[in-house]
Amino acid sequence: MSRIAASVVAFGRVVLSFRGSFARLTTVASGIVATRLAAFLTSVVIARTAGASTFGEFTLFTTVFTLTSEIGNSFDVCYLRQVADLKDVRAVHAGRRMQFLAKLAYSAVVIIAAFLTVRWVAEAAYSRDEAALVVMAVLSGSLSTIFSSVIAWYQALRRFDKVALMQPVFNLTVLLAVTLMAVMGWVITQAGVARVYVLVSGMLATAVALWLLADVHRAGRAPTGASEFIRTGVTLLGSNALILASTRMDVLLLPRFVGYEEVGQYGAALRIALLLGLVQAAATMLILPSAVDVARDPRRMRRFAGASALFVLVQGATAAVLIGFRGPVVSIVFGPAYASVEPIVVVLVLQSVLTAMMIPFQAFIQCGRRPKDMIYIAGCRLVIVTLLLVLCVPAFGLIGAGYAMVGTSILALAAMAGVSYMSWRGDVVCRPSPSESPS
Repeated sequence: MSRIAASVVAFGRVVLSFRGSFARLTTVASGIVATRLAAFLTSVVIARTAGASTFGEFTLFTTVFTLTSEIGNSFDVCYLRQVADLKDVRAVHAGRRMQFLAKLAYSAVVIIAAFLTVRWVAEAAYSRDEAALVVMAVLSGSLSTIFSSVIAWYQALRRFDKVALMQPVFNLTVLLAVTLMAVMGWVITQAGVARVYVLVSGMLATAVALWLLADVHRAGRAPTGASEFIRTGVTLLGSNALILASTRMDVLLLPRFVGYEEVGQYGAALRIALLLGLVQAAATMLILPSAVDVARDPRRMRRFAGASALFVLVQGATAAVLIGFRGPVVSIVFGPAYASVEPIVVVLVLQSVLTAMMIPFQAFIQCGRRPKDMIYIAGCRLVIVTLLLVLCVPAFGLIGAGYAMVGTSILALAAMAGVSYMSWRGDVVCRPSPSESPS
């Protein structure tokens, strides 16, 4: 009994030690809830007013948009690494300038590539109209990544109240525009929604550029060289591109096997599963700065690991509730026309839990000494998921895409956990303790 009591007391102390993390999680979650809820409601409006086929096109569009935007956000990780220990405000502003220029270059390259090559590649896989939507998704996604720079600035300062305030701006603006279209009786088409995305992302990117230009006099000398920043950024960009592509390869490949009405059905199940992203995205905001701390001092791993475990437990509990009430949720949100997606919801919710478990390992690897390890893991993951999708979708239908994603995630989770452990053990062995450090 004494051992049990001691274990309970120890667990209580661990939970109390993370009360600050829970407070920050609550702050960040408020912004994440608004962000994800706005995106979710936009999906509901389109699914109910435009039908499953148009919603399938919207699912493909938002997938390409998210991929383009999140890949560009790799430079946010570089910025966080760069200014983690800085106290000089002018150096921090110089870091912002370097981050902005890197994202501007990324956007220019992506937009030019979209008009010169992506349309031709997309037409090989989709129709001409669908290829045009892919190009617009790339355009709006590359512009939106510039606006997300502001979120990284406040994240580096641990100003999570500001992070929560800025996070939902884009999605709320899009939701307002789409809702006005529906209320005014306009026919909602994917082309019209795509124009909204481009317009909103362009306006927000311009606002950030003007903001940074107004503060240019406050910038000092950059804390690290541009070559180091770009080298790290390209490494993270490559790994994130592979990771994100493998994460949503199901949506990218489904139009090759089924019609857009079926893609819309799958997209509805995916939206239900992505409700878990409310916790997941908030955890990412808090875990990333902590991962930077662990990379600089491996002795901080215990706290980082404990906080990560608590986030995963919260994610698992939320997933259990969502699976238990999947029937009413699907019926209330998307209507009886989407009732057949309930089994797919279960599989995709499991996939979201596995993704949550990977977040701490991915953050630790990317913020450590060998971020390029993620490229190898992500490359293998992309190949495996593509092969599994090609085999499972024709054999099992839509739910086969979920099976392929779950199987790949299990393998990727095991690989990330192994690489993270070996990296941490190497840091602990190689780095001296404070008492061993030379005076």
